[in-house]
Amino acid sequence: MDAMAADVVTRITDAGGIAIKVAADIALPREVDALIEQAQSAFGDIDVLVANAAYSRRTAWNDISIEQWDQTMAVNLRGTFLCAKAVHPGMLRRGRGSIITVTSVTVDLGMAGTLDYVSSKAGIIGFTRALAREVGPDGIRVNSVMPGAIRAQIFSGTPSGLPMKRNSPG
Repeated sequence: MDAMAADVVTRITDAGGIAIKVAADIALPREVDALIEQAQSAFGDIDVLVANAAYSRRTAWNDISIEQWDQTMAVNLRGTFLCAKAVHPGMLRRGRGSIITVTSVTVDLGMAGTLDYVSSKAGIIGFTRALAREVGPDGIRVNSVMPGAIRAQIFSGTPSGLPMKRNSPG
């Protein structure tokens, strides 16, 4: 992931843009706070948040451990909440901003082996709707996008591109 992030920064700066890379576990409040502080230090006030981080490990639903469930919820749903909460004070102070959450088409389609992921992404839809009602009157827009399949490093190394742990018959 570090090499991928460095490549993105290089491509942006080579094209004349400004970019930094910051490693953070968005499930941890102190790391989210540090991430936002570094972004504000480099770029100033944050006008737009795109909450796009995701964790997924394909596993048959009855083989999902409590630890895997909690990790998926912590990154996907809690991380979205923590990032939005961290940028909110600045947006509120300025009376404007945009929070964009990223969910998944799997919420509408379902997908075997992704119960925890689909559940977390469905939670993001509810989060987005409720947050929009909370902060919309303050001039902060909250919207969600629901993309289809995206090639990601976490899915590399298998013929289908999606790892699957299956310990049960079927």
